[in-house]
Amino acid sequence: MLRRGRLAPARRISAVPGALLLVQLLTASAEAHVQVWPAESSAGSTQLYHLSVPCEKDVPTVRVEVQFPEGLTVLQVEPISGWSLSIGKDAAGHVSGAVWQGGAILPDQLQEFGVLAANPSGAAQLRWQAIQTYADGSEVQWNGPPSSQQPAAITRINDTRPDVALLLAGAALVVALGALVVALAGRIAPWRGRS
Repeated sequence: MLRRGRLAPARRISAVPGALLLVQLLTASAEAHVQVWPAESSAGSTQLYHLSVPCEKDVPTVRVEVQFPEGLTVLQVEPISGWSLSIGKDAAGHVSGAVWQGGAILPDQLQEFGVLAANPSGAAQLRWQAIQTYADGSEVQWNGPPSSQQPAAITRINDTRPDVALLLAGAALVVALGALVVALAGRIAPWRGRS
């Protein structure tokens, strides 16, 4: 006979895997969206970005359209075997987006798409908007805010330029050390002449 409020050992053991499975499923569904790696990069640097596109439906993803963030200078876009690539340009002739289509990302799989780009020269938040189209014609627009069901991927650009005050302090330290060396050399030189 069981007492109230207590589970038999067998029931306790079977409840643990069920709870863990529920946590994994909730976590997986919360993370199943278009992501860009790395999520952080340095201002002014050239970075190879990877757009990770999972297929979260029971039908394959057959088209991925990406609008590149403003301030990012796209240098190259990776062609993927089995996919056709169309590159969009703005009025100034700069790469502004890309469409990969004709391939397939099967259910429960993902595909990475590479983009080589020069980051903005200062701190920024880059917003990668994407449209994922499935074989049944449905599409998911990954362009919402971070807290939404369909968030756009965000890359934080850190301003890594050195602080001017820190550079001046470092230069002053070098000058002071140089003066100290000259002063010590002047004091030691007379002693060398005495024998």
